[in-house]
Amino acid sequence: MSQPLTVENLSVAYGARRILDAVSLAPCLPGSSIALIGPNAAGKSTLMRAIAGLLPTQSGSVRLGESDLARLSAEARAGLVRFVPQTYATSARLSVFEVLLVARMCGTGGRPARDDLAAVGQALARCSLEPLADRCVAELSGGQQQLVALAQALTRPAPVLLLDEPTSALDIRNQLEAFAIMRRVAAEDGSIVIAAVHDLNLAARHADRVLLLGNGRLIADGAPDDLLVSDDCARVYGVGLASGRTSRGSLALEAYLP
Repeated sequence: MSQPLTVENLSVAYGARRILDAVSLAPCLPGSSIALIGPNAAGKSTLMRAIAGLLPTQSGSVRLGESDLARLSAEARAGLVRFVPQTYATSARLSVFEVLLVARMCGTGGRPARDDLAAVGQALARCSLEPLADRCVAELSGGQQQLVALAQALTRPAPVLLLDEPTSALDIRNQLEAFAIMRRVAAEDGSIVIAAVHDLNLAARHADRVLLLGNGRLIADGAPDDLLVSDDCARVYGVGLASGRTSRGSLALEAYLP
């Protein structure tokens, strides 16, 4: 898991409408925690799905090290890039443990081995889901289901983990815990973790790099302390941004209507 992710001139269109316009990303390094920000309809979800190979692209390339991911089979690409969508919809009457085991065994066939059960147990522990292991997933809250979706991705670690608004249904404590999990995955597994977020303060606190999208284009790419207080960031969101430091030294942002 020591290869960088590189995106070059990636374009995606729905019919005649271009959603991503020649987006290029400087190498995303293993062990990095990256926040993808931008207003609604900026192209964040589209970029993630295109990187994961879930959308056809008009042009451009996605590479992991020297490997062009477009040349891989869907199964091989899914083993390298995990995508966790914003919403988790299921009507299956399966427990949390069973859902994670299915995710672990997907595409492998056969019966679960000891290491498969251990991987599920570790994913439950990393997401603090052990108390819910026997609960039916369909009966959980939206926030709990988001944590289950994250845990599913962790049953089989991958070099790249993409999360689409992973904390949108979580309360404050669980938001902090979810971002702590993501940072640990980056640090301990060496994964490249990219999360689309709307809360700029969460991006400031937990990311070591921020990507700013606007109208399907990459507007800025940089360190949180620089990018989030930039004129580009305020302009893309159409707001004013006041910044300061908390008593703990973290960057804090307040948006206001100009």
